[in-house]
Amino acid sequence: MKHFLSIGFVFVVLMIFSVMVSVADLSEGLVAYWPMDEGSGGIAHDATGNGNDGALLGGAAWETANTASGAACIDFNGTDALVEMEPFDVLGGGITMAAWVNAASFNISDGRIISKAVEWGSDDHFWMLSTVNDDHAVRFRLRTDDGQPVPTLVATSGQLAVGVWAHLAAVWDGTDMKLYANGQEVGSAAKGGSAVATDPSVKVSIGSQPTEAFATDPTHVEKYFHGLIDEVAIYNRGLSANEVGELMSGPPATAVSAADKLATTWAQVKKR
Repeated sequence: MKHFLSIGFVFVVLMIFSVMVSVADLSEGLVAYWPMDEGSGGIAHDATGNGNDGALLGGAAWETANTASGAACIDFNGTDALVEMEPFDVLGGGITMAAWVNAASFNISDGRIISKAVEWGSDDHFWMLSTVNDDHAVRFRLRTDDGQPVPTLVATSGQLAVGVWAHLAAVWDGTDMKLYANGQEVGSAAKGGSAVATDPSVKVSIGSQPTEAFATDPTHVEKYFHGLIDEVAIYNRGLSANEVGELMSGPPATAVSAADKLATTWAQVKKR
């Protein structure tokens, strides 16, 4: 009897340890993470400690009644709202951009969710996650060091719906660009290169193009996302499909400890 109890105890310990290890992996390669839980003030803080805090500009406003998780998210009015960070790069042989979004409309042809760019065209981008108005699909652009034109990957399924929270992720693992919607792969394409392209002078934004990307042609500012955005994360590696699903189920370990997650799952605090 004692032998079986010992085996059972060891099994439970191993299971708990494996969960903790799995959770801890979500902090690996995390470049920036904006929980967007402040609820007031003009700054969305980067919880990684890397200093990539974002300034709320235009009509960007805090929303506390309808969030993907936590105390607050940010409401983007589709007209002049964005959150802008000072320049930073993703240094590595992969990238993942992820966010919870809840669109109020798709009046803008390709409202930006996350963008590092110098203008609006494909080749003006370093990396981008956005929406498309005609079929409510998500899109992914990425420049690498392969010297090729910047491709635009458009999801073939997983279309977004107005007023519904969805978890989106754009991943490049050094071989393929992939798009995920609510944990399911919805698009993929081969993409070469050994590293994400960089430029330490180019800003990053959430909810639109960076303000300096408007300079060449003011009419190109019409890239504003209309709706709510929450829980934005950027990695310097391509997350696996399992990790994307885990990220959808819980925040990076930098914000919630593994022990906390064992007691309270992310799904329990979702408000959708």
